[in-house]
Amino acid sequence: MYWWTNIAPPQSPDRRVLAPADTAIHNAPQGMALTDLPRMGDVDFTYSTNIHSAKEMFFRVPRDQRPWIACVDGNGRGIVQTSTPRLIGRKFFAWGKSPGGDRWQEHLMGPGREYLEIQAGLARTQLESIPMPAKTEWTWTEAFGLLEADPALLHSPDWPTACSTAEGILDSMLPSARLDDLHVEFGSVGQSSPEEILALADGWGALERLRAAAAGEPDPIPPALPFAESELGPDQQQWLSLLRDGVLPEHDTMVEPGCYMIQPEWQSLLEKSIAAGRSDHWLGWLHLGVMKLEHGDVEGARDAWTRSVAKKPSGWAYRNLSVLESRAGNIEAACDRMREAWEAGPPIVALAQEYADLLARTERWETLRELIASMPEEVRSHERLLLASAKLALHDGDLDRVAEVLDHEFATIREGEISLSDIWFSMQERLIADREGIPIDDALRARVRRELTPPRKIDFRMITEDQL
Repeated sequence: MYWWTNIAPPQSPDRRVLAPADTAIHNAPQGMALTDLPRMGDVDFTYSTNIHSAKEMFFRVPRDQRPWIACVDGNGRGIVQTSTPRLIGRKFFAWGKSPGGDRWQEHLMGPGREYLEIQAGLARTQLESIPMPAKTEWTWTEAFGLLEADPALLHSPDWPTACSTAEGILDSMLPSARLDDLHVEFGSVGQSSPEEILALADGWGALERLRAAAAGEPDPIPPALPFAESELGPDQQQWLSLLRDGVLPEHDTMVEPGCYMIQPEWQSLLEKSIAAGRSDHWLGWLHLGVMKLEHGDVEGARDAWTRSVAKKPSGWAYRNLSVLESRAGNIEAACDRMREAWEAGPPIVALAQEYADLLARTERWETLRELIASMPEEVRSHERLLLASAKLALHDGDLDRVAEVLDHEFATIREGEISLSDIWFSMQERLIADREGIPIDDALRARVRRELTPPRKIDFRMITEDQL
């Protein structure tokens, strides 16, 4: 089980994060490290603008301590969050005041809207989860409010003074005993059927209710969640057909396979339908392979997907077979299966991107060139495929093309991804090597990263070289 509530207060030099702990676990170059609060060396890192590179800090709140976290400004005002004890974790995250950190905030929020994050979770850190036993219910209640106190005390260099001041105000606004009473009250409300439906869920809860009824099982869903058949939508139709008619309907391989189910009860239904010849087609075997792999049966998945392509070749099954080969270290076979996936179709961005990334990663440049040439224009122009074309251009020495791609305003960069700056650094290495007549070696690579800074729009580095 994993849960973190995330709050994004504005960031400014006068804002401080407070939590009732003496130490914190934080990310460091060598891994996770422990530090005393509030200073790390000469830096008070409870002020996010004092942090250079992206930093996450997990406050070690004692089990017998009321859990809370707050972010207050220079006037002594800000948000405070508290909860019942189940939600023990408290985290502070800052993007850092490096070019990459500033760019991330601009990328996500727009210009001039810096922010930090305070969070509350079930575990001590976000690097862990908690095993939750079957048929178990975990509940907690959270409260959010405006905290106001003497700014001199909240920003005191004496950490215990600052934290005790904030906690005293919190206790006066919402004593922990009152929050416990509210938790009990909300618990009884949460078990009641709603008086008015404001929004409908997707149909998966309704489908599970129908499956349980068909199997003669007790209704597994509490009255507080009135999932009705009216919520069933297109995503549930193929599984509803399997449940009611005993057949998973086949469709064209150019159409997406639909949502996957891995629940053992659905696997049993599908296996019976295939054995009876009712779902013995490419789509039935494709879904069965996914079910088997998700339950750790690698060879069973391989057999199912091999049967699927024997019934009718599809990019979906060939792609999955490629994944198995990659995991086994059989890169040549993985590339072959991805080639078959692309040839079978459909010619969609997701398949093209995965194939292109595999080819670039294994430096199969000629095959990548052929792949890009075979793509429909709407696929080739997708920004994730533009990155693949930039890597190919870099290999070819076409630096004008590389620069052209890097001038694009990318929207799908993922947290922690540094592909754009890596390509830019490689381009600079080429330029310097050509200009100075020197080889591209480790010394030049280190020099480029030490002396040059990527353009702001492509610099998403959360940790810079001087922090490694």
